[in-house]
Amino acid sequence: MRTYRGVASDERAAEFLLLDRLFPRSVLYALNQAEDCLADLAPATERVGVSDQARRLLGRARTSLEYRSLGEVLADLPAEMEKVQRACSASSEEVAKRYFPRAVTTAWIGEVS
Repeated sequence: MRTYRGVASDERAAEFLLLDRLFPRSVLYALNQAEDCLADLAPATERVGVSDQARRLLGRARTSLEYRSLGEVLADLPAEMEKVQRACSASSEEVAKRYFPRAVTTAWIGEVS
């Protein structure tokens, strides 16, 4: 209500929750924050593009929301949110691979007599 100073509507609520750059619980804000955190972990050294796969996945999800009209996003909202979830999941897997490599599992073999 404070943001739009008027009558609330479903469309305005969706826009606020999805695309508001200043609301800490909006999808766009969260994607920006995640990208910034990854950039802090590994600052870009290349002059062109982004080599960090986790950042690339989040950036694609963010720009897909940020640079499309609200109508396009809302036209198939469940599919759009699934894309965001998949991007976040894949990004999380990339972070885990890079920063938390899984050690080889030790297999115990019984004593040989």
